[in-house]
Amino acid sequence: MADLGSIGTLGNYTGQIQDIAPRQNLKVIHCGHVPMIFGGRDTAEVSSSFRMDSRGTFRFPVVVTPVSSVFAIDVKQAANVSPRPSMVLLQNTGLGILTPVTGTASSSVGWVNISVAVTPSGTGVAAIELRNNYDAQVSGAPCYWNNFTLTRY
Repeated sequence: MADLGSIGTLGNYTGQIQDIAPRQNLKVIHCGHVPMIFGGRDTAEVSSSFRMDSRGTFRFPVVVTPVSSVFAIDVKQAANVSPRPSMVLLQNTGLGILTPVTGTASSSVGWVNISVAVTPSGTGVAAIELRNNYDAQVSGAPCYWNNFTLTRY
């Protein structure tokens, strides 16, 4: 099993680190209508980033509290093509997140930042999805993800 290190930081009051990278290399297939991912830890771009080789989604939990919060992550897509990578805070009506909140990467072949802002009405666990939206088969236009932060105001 590969050590994927930490690619994320939780920029709140305590400065805790949140590791969003999977603990092993991911090599998965499409299963019906559910997009799966190929990828894993990658050190070619930065010391430790999460690579998604093809179109797919990676979901992870985040703890939210009833304060204004900004979720942000850096992403780099190997080719400047559309559709661009995105980050989505999924709907959770129990926490006052009434619709999915989506941020999309701007055009570039370099690192760009995606952020979404929300003020939940309660404390609990929400879900974030990182999406490689470009369908170029395996290794066609991989996405590299790094530096996930959550800032609470």
